[in-house]
Amino acid sequence: MLKLLIVDDEEIICNTIASVIPWEELGITLVGTCLDGVEAYHTILDESPDIVMTDIRMPGISGLELIERISNTNLNTQFIILSGYGEFEYAKAAFRLGVDNYLLKPIQPQEFTQIILRIADKLEKE
Repeated sequence: MLKLLIVDDEEIICNTIASVIPWEELGITLVGTCLDGVEAYHTILDESPDIVMTDIRMPGISGLELIERISNTNLNTQFIILSGYGEFEYAKAAFRLGVDNYLLKPIQPQEFTQIILRIADKLEKE
């Protein structure tokens, strides 16, 4: 099973995504939720999730900085950015870091599920 970590400084967002999506049915193990980038960084190093869904703006380490730090490791982590900020500069920076999925809040569970399945398929082919 693939492992997923959810990172957002809004606890209600983390809890909602964690509880609304049927992770087990998708072949995904939810390894946890983090409320800031520092906690997420350490959790990623400890748990080695295959997929990390992260916000852009968070205390400690931003989502973009988190992605950059993890890209300097030997982990093959796929990132999904889920943000309330639609500014093109954020998206451009994310794409430069290799992020293929930049989603704007709010997002429908079906749309999120489709993206997770697409990433899972990509990872299984690798």
